[in-house]
Amino acid sequence: MLAKLKASDFTGHENSNFEASADDGKIYCFRLKEVVMKKSISGHQFENMNREPFSLFFQGPEGVRFSQGTIGLRHTLFGSEEVPVFVVAVGTDQANPLCLTYQAVFN
Repeated sequence: MLAKLKASDFTGHENSNFEASADDGKIYCFRLKEVVMKKSISGHQFENMNREPFSLFFQGPEGVRFSQGTIGLRHTLFGSEEVPVFVVAVGTDQANPLCLTYQAVFN
């Protein structure tokens, strides 16, 4: 499932809640804030790739910090499947400073 995901699968789901499974077994809410396409890097096009690279930016749960690593995400767009996604905290959420913003990059 992960290899087949494209940015267009997430477009229109901004501000939608995803369930995130943590290592401690708890389920947390990750809100999709933004879908960003990566058209090229330093003038190089992505011609021979299975998909155009993109990033997803999520607002993490209030007062909880996730370490850089893989979390299991669930959402109706995945059906009943949990999708493993590698996330990195990239800063404090602008809308809520008690939350962190996490980025997931898909190449």
